Amino acid sequence: MIRERQAIKSSNTLSEWISTGLLALSHRMLFEPSTLALFGEVDPLSIEYDFDLFDSKIHYFTALLPLWVYSIFFRRVLQVRSRLNNSWLKKRHPPRESDFVRDRAIFILDHPESVSDVQYGGNQTAMLWGSLGNSIPAVFWCLLYILRDAKAVE
Repeated sequence: MIRERQAIKSSNTLSEWISTGLLALSHRMLFEPSTLALFGEVDPLSIEYDFDLFDSKIHYFTALLPLWVYSIFFRRVLQVRSRLNNSWLKKRHPPRESDFVRDRAIFILDHPESVSDVQYGGNQTAMLWGSLGNSIPAVFWCLLYILRDAKAVE
């Protein structure tokens, strides 16, 4: 949304349309507002690319393959996951974060003996993926069925 606003402000004509697919539209409608609503004043655009790649490859992490397989074949995805996890360590309590995320983070950070920085970052990444991983496809399918229904389009 920030990119679209900046593009509109920098454009002299407001009649230019941006063409995109329905899934990309669903992603744009949900990613930035949901990230800001949950995690507060973080920069969602800086983690958007990493989130997209992580989301498209997350099923490999559930396969429970040997570690050497991940290090050889999934090096890029491991780097993306590491960048996402480290991005949460820059600001542990950003302004305007939701009460749920704040209370959860306080609980986790109050027990440093049981949760390391890597685990904290992983928990935040899991929270981001859990909030958006299924929501974006759900919005896509809702929009698709609405647009396919002749009564809804009228």
